[in-house]
Amino acid sequence: MRHRPIRLPMRKEEPVFYETVARHLFTGFNTLEGLFWLTLAAAFLLIAWRRRRDTGLAISAGLLFATFGLSDFVEIHTGGWYKPWWLLAWKASNLIGLAMVYVAYRRQVSNSATETSRDD
Repeated sequence: MRHRPIRLPMRKEEPVFYETVARHLFTGFNTLEGLFWLTLAAAFLLIAWRRRRDTGLAISAGLLFATFGLSDFVEIHTGGWYKPWWLLAWKASNLIGLAMVYVAYRRQVSNSATETSRDD
């Protein structure tokens, strides 16, 4: 005698329900993430505006965070950060730019620390 696998009854609406919930979570998370990056961008640009000197890195970071945040809103409509290819390239170029800003900032901090220690 062959045994048949036990299948639990499933309503037809359940897959649609779970897809809808997943889509709402995806949309909500990307919206909050985009708003977070835009808020961080505004903070960097506000710092640059208030300092009015040595603001190149703050402006660069602010603009990069702003474009990174905007890419999250585009991601909502495309369905993923890796599709289409240009969205992946957009996000990757932002991350590379942010890494470059960080390296420049660390160099700036270490240079100012060595200059301060020479003055003592």
